Amino acid sequence: MILSSDADFTPVALRLRAHDRITSILANQQTAAVFRSCCDIVIDMDEFEAVFGETREQARSPAPSPTRGAGDDFRQLRVEIETEIRRELAESGAALRLPELASRMRERWPVVGESDWLGAGGFKKLLLTFEDRHLRFSSTPPGFVYDPARHAAPADSDDARAERSADRASPNLADVPEALADLVERLYEVVGLPRLGPDQYRVVFEALAGQSGRQSTLGDITKNARDHAIEAGASVGRQPFAFVTRALHLVGLAISETRTAPDQIAHLFRNSVEQQAHDAQLEMEADDLRLLDELLSVAAPARQ
Repeated sequence: MILSSDADFTPVALRLRAHDRITSILANQQTAAVFRSCCDIVIDMDEFEAVFGETREQARSPAPSPTRGAGDDFRQLRVEIETEIRRELAESGAALRLPELASRMRERWPVVGESDWLGAGGFKKLLLTFEDRHLRFSSTPPGFVYDPARHAAPADSDDARAERSADRASPNLADVPEALADLVERLYEVVGLPRLGPDQYRVVFEALAGQSGRQSTLGDITKNARDHAIEAGASVGRQPFAFVTRALHLVGLAISETRTAPDQIAHLFRNSVEQQAHDAQLEMEADDLRLLDELLSVAAPARQ
C-alpha cells in the first residue's frame, strides 16, 4: 500500500504490476489519474474517513448533541444540497467526480462535516437518500455520480459493462500485427487506451467528426457517434468514444464547440495519447511512435 498521491510513484506501481503484485493507494482528489490507473485498488479518502473514523475537522469540532430542531434543520439542508447537486449534474457535460463534489458541498455547508453528512454516515450515503432514478454511481477511481440520460458511463458502471460487452464481441486486435497489438496493450495498461485496431479507430474518428460542433453534451455526442458507427456496420461500444473526446479535451479541443475533420481528430488524439504516456512516465521510443501513427492512421511527422 502506497500512502502517497505523488505521481512520481507511477513507475513504482508499474514495476510492481509487472511482477504480478497487487497495489493499493489511499488517494485524495489531487491524486493524478495516471497514478490511479496503475494501481489495482484505489481507496478514496472520503470513503476511508466515513468507514474508519472521524476526520480531523470532526475531532476538533465534535458534533453537538441532537436538539429538538436539528431534524428540521437537516431536512432543509438536505433539500438545499440536493437542489445544488441536481443543478451541477444538469449543467455538466460529464460525470461529476465524487471527492471534488463532496469538497464543494463541505465548503458551502460546513455543518455537513460536523454532522457526518447530516447523519447519513457518508457523502455517497447521503446521495442515496435522494431516491433519484437519474442518479447513478461508479466506483471507477476516484468515484463518480452521473445521469445516464446525459452523461457517458464511467468505466466500471453497469451501463459501461454493457457497452464493453459490445467491444468484446467485436473484432479488435485479432488481425493486427503483433508489434501493434503489443503497443495497444501497453497503452491500455497505463493510460486506458481502448483496445481497437486501425479500422475501428477510423470509424470512431469519422463518427465523432460528424457530431463535432453541434453544441451537444458529451453524453449526446458519444451516444450519437456510437449509434452512427453501428449504422455504418462497425461494432464499437460507447466507451472508446468517451475516451477519445476526453483525450481531445486534454489537448484543448472541445469537440462539441468546434467542427473538426476526422484527420484532425486523429492527429490531436495521437498527440494526447503520447502526452498521457509521457505523464505516466512511459517513455515511447521512435518505433513506438511510428506504430502509434500507424494505429491511428496519422501521417508520421519528420523526426530527428
